[in-house]
Amino acid sequence: MSRRILLTGISGSIGVHFLAHFMHNTDWDVMGIDSFRHKGWSERLLEVSKDHPDWNDRWSVHTHDLTAPFSPLLKERLGKIDYIISMASLSDVEASIQNPVPFIQNNVNLTINLLEYAREIKPEVLYRSLPMKFTGPFRVNMMICDENGTPLCRRTLMLPAKPAKKLSLLVTGGHTEYRLL
Repeated sequence: MSRRILLTGISGSIGVHFLAHFMHNTDWDVMGIDSFRHKGWSERLLEVSKDHPDWNDRWSVHTHDLTAPFSPLLKERLGKIDYIISMASLSDVEASIQNPVPFIQNNVNLTINLLEYAREIKPEVLYRSLPMKFTGPFRVNMMICDENGTPLCRRTLMLPAKPAKKLSLLVTGGHTEYRLL
């Protein structure tokens, strides 16, 4: 059975790898959100999909700043969502060290809005990844569970990006799990 996933930060260095993974390995539809204000580049999406025209009817991108609540129009355009995978964040190491408040405010506000949206639509899974430390390539462990918390699939993705450790927030069937990966 095909699922619909909401992938935030879809055009970022991590999000675009998730998009390619889901397109290659599932029959799921991916609804992406990106503000394109930070590190997301639309060219990444074009590059990852250029050799796969068959993917075009399975994914879409909606421009939205997640520090603002989801509008009724955006909710309607997204439709039913089974899973939320959130890779969106404001993350610039040097700038966040020099002036951390805007980064903290941005990431807290987008998480609040995402949690409010999830509370309304009640997806089977909400996965939120928060940047914590930046050093070499990193690994993302992901588990998709049904409404009872039973794992449906587990995936480990090795991504060629800077964050080496992530604090993962996994919400399934009313249970919340925090893991440092």
